[in-house]
This record gives sequence, C-alpha cells and structure tokens, in this order.
Amino acid sequence: LWYALDYFAGYATRVLPRRRRNALVLFDRYFHDYLVDPERCRVRHGTLAARLLAPFVPRPDAVLVVTAPLESVRARKQELAPEETERQLAAYERLAADGDRFHLVHNDGPLEGSVRAALHALFPAAPSADHGRAAA
Repeated sequence: LWYALDYFAGYATRVLPRRRRNALVLFDRYFHDYLVDPERCRVRHGTLAARLLAPFVPRPDAVLVVTAPLESVRARKQELAPEETERQLAAYERLAADGDRFHLVHNDGPLEGSVRAALHALFPAAPSADHGRAAA
C-alpha cells in the first residue's frame, strides 16, 4: 500500500507537471516490478495487495521490457538462482504480452539494434536512421 501511495503522490507532484510541459519522463523500474520480483523490494511474494492495486497505479504511456537469453542474463546477474532468473524472464515476457503499452525489446544482438527497437517502441512515428540512409 505504501508503494502504491508513493506512486500516486510522485505522479501528481513530479510526473504530471513535466508531462504538462511535454517532457519525456523515464523510469528505470515501475510498479510492475513488485508483481514480478517482490523479493527485491522486500514485498512478500504473492502479495495480493500489489495485484489489487496495480490497475489503479498511474499507467505509463509505454513500458519497455528489455530481455535477453537466460545465459546472457546469468553471466551478468548471478545473485539469483538460475531457476529464479528463468522465472523472472518468463514473467516479464508475459507482462510484455499483456497490453498495448508494453513493448518487448530483445537485447541479444548488437547494441544498436536494441536501441533502435526501444526508440521505435517509444516513438513509432519518428523516421528511422536506416530509412534516412536508404534514401540518400
């Protein structure tokens, strides 16, 4: 409940004023992380309150879920058991498939490709750099 109130207050005082000025607001993590990885935030796993409150927390315009193959993630993040890492990757991928605001970005190739996919998800109407080069 505390985290949900924090999101409501933070949205009203920090995000809305910036959105009114047409600014880009980015979060590294958002309320959805409490549903996928509650242990990291010291929220009891399977907490019903987080599931019940999630639909009422201010929704971002877009959510990027960046994923990579299990082996790549395990090479960088070894603090979790392999089974837990695999469970979280699957949970984030299910989350990304859950709505039109969610965009799954695969980070399993060159960095430029992942960045291009993320930018396209955030700004679909913007011309791509590749398109401009093809026309030149």
